[in-house]
Formats: sequence, structure tokens, C-alpha cells
Amino acid sequence: SSSSSSQQERMSLPAVSWAEETAAVRPMDIGVAAALLASTCMMMSLYYITNWPDPDIRRYAYQIINSTLSIFCAVLLFSAIQDVMDMALDQSLGPATELVPRITLTLSWYATVQVVLAWCSYQFASPEDKAAEAKKVEEGNLETRDKVRVNLRTGGVLMAEITGFTAINAFGGLQQLEWFAQSPMHAATVVPIAGVFCGVMSLVTEGLRDNLAMGDGQMDTLEEMWDEQVVEAEDEVFGLV
Repeated sequence: SSSSSSQQERMSLPAVSWAEETAAVRPMDIGVAAALLASTCMMMSLYYITNWPDPDIRRYAYQIINSTLSIFCAVLLFSAIQDVMDMALDQSLGPATELVPRITLTLSWYATVQVVLAWCSYQFASPEDKAAEAKKVEEGNLETRDKVRVNLRTGGVLMAEITGFTAINAFGGLQQLEWFAQSPMHAATVVPIAGVFCGVMSLVTEGLRDNLAMGDGQMDTLEEMWDEQVVEAEDEVFGLV
């Protein structure tokens, strides 16, 4: 009898243990488990789609992945820059005073887009080196052309998103001013103001690029690639704002 009772206790232990563990499960545990399974499925699907037989599917998959990574990197960089600026500024400043450094930061990032993409397209190289690289691209050197295109695309997407976030922050600060904060209609007037600002900045930077590119009387292939990528980056800034 003692052996049978001990055997029954051993058989009932797993059931009791399972019941106790089930009762202890919280909604948060289920959410974490579901998120883990979803992320695992997502990672596995990325392996499938980046090795798809169709080259167009692979290309677009990599473009989406690169855009997603650039957005996360831009958010982290912008957050770091914003934290540094907040530490440097007096917290007792009013919205009108805080707007000045925000607009200044936006203008500086507009300039950074021009400089970074100019560097990616050999605009700061010596005239001999620049002419040699432009000749390679014009002659159909795929390695040089793809290198310049990838550098321009990478720098353009990242710089455009950071510039867009700084512009959103600046015009968000504009909405905090007393007149714009009166009502939703007043706050909505910031949208066309932001559009005019982006349009004016695009015209100004385009004029500066044309003057620099046409300094020797003609625009080579590298300068055309530079101009094209800057226009695309500024369009992305306009869309974000």
C-alpha cells in the first residue's frame, strides 16, 4: 500500500507542477513569447527573400532592408544630437528662443547633405583625380560607377532622414509658439510654411551646386550624379517634413 501511494504521488507531481506553472503565466509572458516567435519568423523570412531566385525580388528586398536600417540609424543619431543640444541650452528658455537653435541645426544639416554627397562624388578631390574618376564612369567602368552610386545613395538616404528629423523638430517647435498653439487650424498653418521653407532651401542649394559644377564651363558625369542624388535627398526631406 505504501508503494502504491508513493507511485500515485509521483504521478500527480507533474500535473501539479504544470498546473502551478500555467496559473503563474501572465499576459506579459504571452506577449513576450509571441514577439519572440514573430521576430524569429521575420528573420527566417529575410533569409528566404534575400536568396530568392528572381534578382528583382532580391534587389528590392535589400533596398527595403537598407532603408529600414538607415531610418533606425538616423533616429539614434538625431536623438544623440538632440540630447546634446538640450544639455547645452538653458532649460528655462521659452519656445521662441529655443526655435533659433532648432532652425540653425536644420540649416546646418541641409549644408551637411551637400558636403557629404559632394565628397562621395569626388568633388573635393584634385582636378586630375576627379577627371580620371569621371572618365572611368563615362567609359562604362562598372566598378567605379557602382562605387560612386552606392556611396551617394547610402550617404543621401542617411543624411536626408537626419535632416528631415531636425526639420520636424524645428517646425514642431514653431507650433508651440503662442499664436500657432491657439487652435488646430492655427497649428496647421505650419505645414505650408514648412513646405515653402523646403522649397526655398532646394532652390538655394541648387543654385549653389550649379555655380560650383559649371565653374569649368561644363558639368561632368560625377557632378550630374551628385546633383541628382542631392535632389532626391531633398525631396525625401520634403516628404518627411
